[in-house]
Parts: sequence; structure tokens; C-alpha cells
Amino acid sequence: MRKKVGKEEKRLTMAIRVVIMAVASLAVGTAWVDAEETTGVPTAEPISRFQLVVEAPTFVKEVVEDIETPVVLSEQDKEYIVVKTEWGEAVPYDDWEFDPNSYENNAALGNAVVIVRGRGEYAGYSGTFGFSIKKNIGFSNEVTLGTVEYRYTGNEVKVKPNVKHKGRTLKQGVDYQLEYVNNVKAGWATVKVVGMGDYSGIAELDYEIVKADAMFVNLKRGRFKIKCINLLGVTRVKLIYEDPTIKYKGTREVMKVSNMQCVSKKTFYFTSEANKGKRFFVLEGYKGKKSLGTIKKLTRMVK
Repeated sequence: MRKKVGKEEKRLTMAIRVVIMAVASLAVGTAWVDAEETTGVPTAEPISRFQLVVEAPTFVKEVVEDIETPVVLSEQDKEYIVVKTEWGEAVPYDDWEFDPNSYENNAALGNAVVIVRGRGEYAGYSGTFGFSIKKNIGFSNEVTLGTVEYRYTGNEVKVKPNVKHKGRTLKQGVDYQLEYVNNVKAGWATVKVVGMGDYSGIAELDYEIVKADAMFVNLKRGRFKIKCINLLGVTRVKLIYEDPTIKYKGTREVMKVSNMQCVSKKTFYFTSEANKGKRFFVLEGYKGKKSLGTIKKLTRMVK
């Protein structure tokens, strides 16, 4: 039997309904508010369900292993997500949660969906949150380089790492892309393997760009030899001697490389008056029959 309501209680109930209807005009969906708590009258009134706006651009849930059980979001994941009411009011961290029964497409790599629901004073609020499930190549120890030393060329030295995940070879441009840092000058450079597609995360590998060099090795009584070092990838060096005073230019010696260095067998020693002046020594590197270009051009003034 319905409880008889007095005039004052009727006025209060009508006022509550007016306020609910005014606020509800801003939202969509349906929800229910029970007026019994405020008036003591057991009645329910349908109103609009308030929407939550969930902000987390390109949120990725990263996994290391193959997916064996559905992927769900955790309390820690909430730290990267901002939830607001549709009129811009921030919802406190403890006043919303992921609905555990609302996940869709969370049992495989790709895009998944979950419902975010308000709680406490935000009970009845909800919003849809989409996120991606990807494997993180940054956790993998299968991203490697064949060597850490590469020859200086004067241009960008772009190394190609071997990228695998659980034994599967990944494809550049499909599963990952490469980015380089400090890869022109001699010294240490970095290659970044950046996941894409079904993969996320970054794996960084350092490598050294080695620049060949040449120098005079002084001996006693004005004599000297020529030494080359850091001959990465070089199998032999041609020593070309240029003497502008006698118009001579040609291969003086072919030096074999051992342990990335070589020293001329020829000892240079100028004593005659006719040979005074500037002398040029050009060192050209080879790998087999292929020229790798000039290593260095040395100049020496003989008094």
C-alpha cells in the first residue's frame, strides 16, 4: 500500500525532481535515483546517465609474453589516465574504477575497450576507454648487433641490428623502426629500435664509429716511418709518395694490415739539398681490391 504523502513532503519531492531534470538535460543515457533517502518516500525516477571523459592518448598496455589470459588494467595503470565529467570536472583517483565485466577484445594483441565507472559521489557516471595491447621489445634481450665497431665514412653510419621476439625475427617498417643518434662523427653512436604495429617500447644499442688515422713515427737522425692505426675493415694500405720538386707521384709501398694497424717498411730520410722542402704522403685504404678512400694525407717539411 502506497504511503500517504503530506503537502510539505510533496513540495520537497517536486523540488528534487526539478533539480534532477535540469542537470540531466546535460547528459545522455539512463540511470535511476531513489528519492527515498531524501524524503522518506519510496519512489524512483528515471534520469539521464552522466558521461565520463577519459583522457589517455595512445595508452598502451605492454606485455612481455604471449597472451595466455585476457589482459586487464590495474590500479597502477590509473596513474596515467585522467577522468573528467563531461563538463570538465576532474574525478578523483579513488572515485572511479575499471569495470571488470566490461572488457572487449582484451585476449589478443590490438585494440581493446573497457568501461570506466564512477563510484562514491560519482556513482552512476560512466565512460568508455580504449587502449592498445602490444608486446614490448624493450624487455627483450634478442635485440643485438653483430659487432660494436663500424668504420668511419664521413656520412651517417646506419647499423642494422638483429631484432627478434621469442625467437621470431621482426620486420623493420612493420614491427619496428630505427632511429640514430650521433652516427656521423667518430666516437660512440646509438641506434634506437622503436616498436610499432603490435610492438611497443624502445631498445637502445651503442656502437663505436672508428676513424682510421696515420702518423709519422720518428726515428734517430731525422729518419721516420709512417704508421696507420684504427684500420677497421681495411686489409691493405697503399702509401703514395708525392714530391713536387721532382714531379714524382706513385705507389711507394703496399702495407699489409695486422690488428687494425700497419707500419711502413720503408724508412724515409732526406739529406740532399735537392730534396729540401715539403713532402706529401697519401695513404689509401683497401679492402681486397676495393678502394675505401683516402685515410689521411700527411705533410712533412724537411730542412
